[in-house]
Amino acid sequence: MRTIPYEKVLEIYKRLIRESGGVYGVRDEGLLKVSLENAFQTFDGIELYPTDFDKIAAVCYNIIKNHPLIDGNKRLGITLMAVLCDINDIPLECSDKELVELGVGIAEGKYDKEQIKSWIIEHAKRGRKNC
Repeated sequence: MRTIPYEKVLEIYKRLIRESGGVYGVRDEGLLKVSLENAFQTFDGIELYPTDFDKIAAVCYNIIKNHPLIDGNKRLGITLMAVLCDINDIPLECSDKELVELGVGIAEGKYDKEQIKSWIIEHAKRGRKNC
C-alpha cells in the first residue's frame, strides 16, 4: 500500500488551514506520528490492519479521535482518507456533504474503525471491494 510521508501530511495540513481557515499548529507531534503509523503496525509478523481499507480507516479515525492538531483534525483525517484512497487506486464516489457528515460522525463517536472501513467500501468506485 502506498502511504503519505509525514512531511507531506504537514504540507496537506498547512494547505487545508490556509484554504479553509483556522489555526495551524501541531499540538502533539508524537501523537500525530503515532496516529499515522498505527495503521501499519504488526504483531508477531501479522498486520493489525490487514487490508488497504482497514489501514485507511485507521488513519482517518486516529487523526480525528486522537486530536493531535490544534485545529483541523476532522478536515485532515477526512482529507488523508481521500488521498490514501486516491493514491491506492480506490476512487471514492461521495459528496462533500457526506465527507463532512463522516468527519463529524467520527468525532462524535458515531463511527468506529470498522464502520469507517464499511463507509469507504460502500463509496468505492468500480467495485474495488477486496483491498
